Amino acid sequence: MLCNISISTINDENQLTIHKSNCNVNLFYPFINELMLFDTDEDFLHDEFCIRLSKEDLNQINTSNIKEEDKKFLNEISELFNKTKCKSVEIDGRFRRFIQIGELN
Repeated sequence: MLCNISISTINDENQLTIHKSNCNVNLFYPFINELMLFDTDEDFLHDEFCIRLSKEDLNQINTSNIKEEDKKFLNEISELFNKTKCKSVEIDGRFRRFIQIGELN
């Protein structure tokens, strides 16, 4: 599923540093279900999410049955932890759904 996301790092003083903003990623099931376990957004429409991950949370995500694109996304987040030595990473995003021609009729 296509998602538009912003990724921020959070240091010990709870200050955000934007790593990426308004980038599009494709995420797939069952990985989306794993990721949504860390969703803190209480929007009842479930089209937006705010995921806050510690390094330990990231290591708990089951990667045995996920696609290569999802693994690349996880590797990018893992590299971000290693490069910045941050306490946690926040991923704000929104699911995008494309409407096909004729679907509105």
